[in-house]
Amino acid sequence: MPSARRTTVPYELPRAEPSRRRSARTEPASGTPRRWVNNFGHEGLGLLLEALEKLLDKRQQDHMDKRNQHKLIQCLKAFMNNKYGLQRILGDERSLLLLARAIDPKQTNMMTEIVKILSAVCIIGEENM
Repeated sequence: MPSARRTTVPYELPRAEPSRRRSARTEPASGTPRRWVNNFGHEGLGLLLEALEKLLDKRQQDHMDKRNQHKLIQCLKAFMNNKYGLQRILGDERSLLLLARAIDPKQTNMMTEIVKILSAVCIIGEENM
C-alpha cells in the first residue's frame, strides 16, 4: 500500500480554533469586525498573501499545492466577510492581483470562489466603504 505523501510548507500559518472557523462561515456579514478578524489584522493578512504568493510562484504545483491555495482563498474570503476585513484586503495592493492570478479553470471550485470574491469587490467598490 503506498504511503501518503506529505508536503512540508516553509512557513507557518496561524491556526484558528474550530469554533472560530465555524463562526466565520456561519455568522452574517456586518459592519462590526469579529474579534478574530481584529486580532488577525494586518499581520495575518500579510501572512496569508505571502503564502498564496509562494504557492502561485512555484513552477510545478502538485495536488497539495492546489488544495492549499484553495484553503488560503477560503481564509481570505472569511477574513473579508465584514467591513474591516474588506478594507484591509482593499488596502493591500497585492491582494486582488494574487486573487486574479489564482484563477485556474482546472480548479472549478476555487475559481468560482475567487470570481465571487472579485465580483463582490467590484459591486461594493472602495467608494462605498
